[in-house]
Amino acid sequence: MPSGGRGEVLAYQFRDTAGGEVRTGRRWEPPILVALSEAMATIEARVGTNPVNLAAGRQIQIEDYPLVAVREAIANGLTHGEHRDRRPVLVEHSPELLQVHSPGPLVSGISPSNILTHPPKPRFPSLAEAMRACGLGEKWGKGIDRMYREMIRSGRSAPVVQVSEGDTAETTVRFTGGPPNVRIAKFIASLPAEEQDDTDTLLVVAALATKRNLNAEQLAPLVQRDVDAAQSVLTRLANGRAELVEPTPRSARRRYPDYRLRSQAIAALGPALAYQSRPRADSDQKISAHVREYGSIDNAAVQRMLDVDIYAARDVLRDLVDRGGRCAHFGAEPRHGREVWPGAEVPARARRPPVTALNETTVESAALDYLRQLGWSTAFGPSIAPDSPGAERSSYEHVPRTEPRRQRLGSDARRVEPGQVRVHQKPQSPAGG
Repeated sequence: MPSGGRGEVLAYQFRDTAGGEVRTGRRWEPPILVALSEAMATIEARVGTNPVNLAAGRQIQIEDYPLVAVREAIANGLTHGEHRDRRPVLVEHSPELLQVHSPGPLVSGISPSNILTHPPKPRFPSLAEAMRACGLGEKWGKGIDRMYREMIRSGRSAPVVQVSEGDTAETTVRFTGGPPNVRIAKFIASLPAEEQDDTDTLLVVAALATKRNLNAEQLAPLVQRDVDAAQSVLTRLANGRAELVEPTPRSARRRYPDYRLRSQAIAALGPALAYQSRPRADSDQKISAHVREYGSIDNAAVQRMLDVDIYAARDVLRDLVDRGGRCAHFGAEPRHGREVWPGAEVPARARRPPVTALNETTVESAALDYLRQLGWSTAFGPSIAPDSPGAERSSYEHVPRTEPRRQRLGSDARRVEPGQVRVHQKPQSPAGG
C-alpha cells in the first residue's frame, strides 16, 4: 500500500442476520497477502457447501457464497481501493448477504454500467503489478467476470456493484445469499464447456429464467455491450452448439428479434423458470402415493420425487403441515430431518371462491338494467331498424329519432342523454328486419 504508516487494510464482521448485531469481528494490518489469506480462511469456515448430483455420476459443489467470487471482490478492493483515505476494506457477512466495501469510488472512467467490459485501469499501478505477480490480480481484467460467472453458475443472482459518493465515498460489491436455484446450476453444468465459462451466456440464462423473451436492446445493458454486439451473442446462442435460444415466430424478421429458450431448455429448467410452475395436482399425487406406501414422508424423499433442492422440499413439507399434516420434527435448518404424516391422502388446499367471468354480454346486460331503472325502455334492434314497421330512422347512416322517446319519458330523459347511449343490433340486410 502507499507509504505513510501502517493502518488497518482489512476488516471482517459476521452477523446472524443482515441487520443483526456483530457476532464475530477481525481486523488486519499489512502485509496485504497475510490479511487476505487469513480473511478468506475465516470466511470459508462459515460458508457451507451443498453437493448436487448430475448426470453420468458427476457431482458439483454449491457453496453458500462462491469463495472464488468473494476472493476476487476482496482482492479487487485491496488492489484498487483508495488507501490514501486510510480506511480498510470491510467485509460484512451474514447468511442472507455478503458485502465488500472498498474505500473510494471506482477508478476514473469505470462505472457499474461498464465494469464488465472496461479495460483494467489500476489506481496504484505498482500495487496492482505486485498483486498480479502474487497471483491475486488479473492482467486482462477478468476478475469481475469471474465474480459474475461464479455467482450465476451456483444458481444465484449476479453480484451488484454500487458506488456511493461524498466525503466518505466507497464502492460496494453485494452478493445475495439464501437458497440457490439448483435447477439453474444443474442446467448450466450441462451446457458445453465454452458456454459455461462465457459470462454473456450465463447472463442470458439468468435473464430468461425470469422473463419469457429477451431481445438485443434489453440484453445490451446486462452484458454491458452495444446493441449489435448483444445481438451477436443471441445469434450465437441460437445457431451455435448450445442451441439455447430461438427467435419467436412473430419477431423473426425484425432487426432485433425477441428470443426465448428452446423447448429442451425449458424442460430442463422446469419450475426454476419464474413463469413455469409444477402443477400442484401432480406433486400431491406423488406425495399421496409415497405416504400410502411408507406411511410418512421427509425432506430427502421430497427432493428425490419432485427433483427439487432441500429448500424447496422444506417448503413442500411446511405446506403439508399448514394443510393439516402431523409433523414429528421441524427444525430451523432445511438439512434437518423431518417426518410428516398427512394421512392416506394429502389434505386438500382451501378452495378460492369462483370468479365470475366478465364478458361483453355481462356488461351489456348490466348497462341495460341500469337504463331501465332510469326509465328507459329497450327494443329489439331489427324491430326499429330502417324499413321495419317501427323504424325510427330511414337508413343506418342516420341518427335514430330521439324525440318520441323524450316525450314519453318526460323529465327523466334528461338523466342520460339519448344520443350518448343507444343499443341497436344491425341485421344482415335491411330487408331482414
